[in-house]
Amino acid sequence: MDRTVRMWHISVDGECLRVFRHTEFVTVVEFHPLNEMLFISGSIDGKVRLWDIPNVRVTDFADCSEMVTAAAFSPGGDKVVVGTLEGKCRFYNFSSRFSYEAQIDVGNRKTRSRKITGFQFVPGEPEKVLISSNDSRLRLYDLNEYQQRCKYKGHTNRSSQIRASFSKDGRYIICGSDHGYVYLWPTANPVIPAVNPSYTGFRKDKNQSYECFQLQEDIVTVALFGPESLRRHLSPSLSVASPPTRAASALLPSAWQWSPERGVLRVGNHSDSKQNEAREQDSAAAVPALREVLVAAGNEGSIKIFENTAPARWL
Repeated sequence: MDRTVRMWHISVDGECLRVFRHTEFVTVVEFHPLNEMLFISGSIDGKVRLWDIPNVRVTDFADCSEMVTAAAFSPGGDKVVVGTLEGKCRFYNFSSRFSYEAQIDVGNRKTRSRKITGFQFVPGEPEKVLISSNDSRLRLYDLNEYQQRCKYKGHTNRSSQIRASFSKDGRYIICGSDHGYVYLWPTANPVIPAVNPSYTGFRKDKNQSYECFQLQEDIVTVALFGPESLRRHLSPSLSVASPPTRAASALLPSAWQWSPERGVLRVGNHSDSKQNEAREQDSAAAVPALREVLVAAGNEGSIKIFENTAPARWL
């Protein structure tokens, strides 16, 4: 809250290497993915600034005319997306300067747009970005046409700076929630049949097939998938080569339990007569969900690591 961005290096104990001063409070910072000498910062003065780290100076800026609440580079560093307090997303092409490309208003038609809280690009698909906002929705946008492709529902995010993220392979989404739960969605809904999808009541542009489990009583501010190295460390005996014989626990609503002494999740799925047949089908997509390591933390001040080692139990 001192209107600065401060930089440290993990090899230098306690010493602040650089201080980047702003005119107002800074809300977001992000390094360039390919050039570690550059980063962007967003501020409540409505500006996104490009910083030259060695020279401690601003080399370019973009004025969004609204308080900046989120910003991110695309994986290749050739685009910058900026979110505002009023629910707008502005897109810039980027080489060494910002070049305005487009703006979208993220929200429902019947209600005013809410604050943008974060962005996450789809792994392996840099033309798609997941947008988190304070209307308790996650929206997947295609940047080729700036059109919404899917909306994910289930969690609650009314005022917190909660944002969603992908698993490494892009097949699952994870997000915290205001009421202490962690939510997971599959990005491809396996219960939608190719023929007559209306039979299941599911739509390709809306996804409410989520897993959730309670982490704590207070807000879950961050939830992430652990890296592959952590998964191997915790489960050296598990192999993803043998798929389970039923659909993945993370594909459908279920109840999660955590065993603190072992640090693992146990899963039991709720039944729905209209969808039982689809749920009984084998699914190769289940494999990553069963071995994933999840890291979550919240306002209670603790960081917890979970490992989903239990096959789905159909109740």
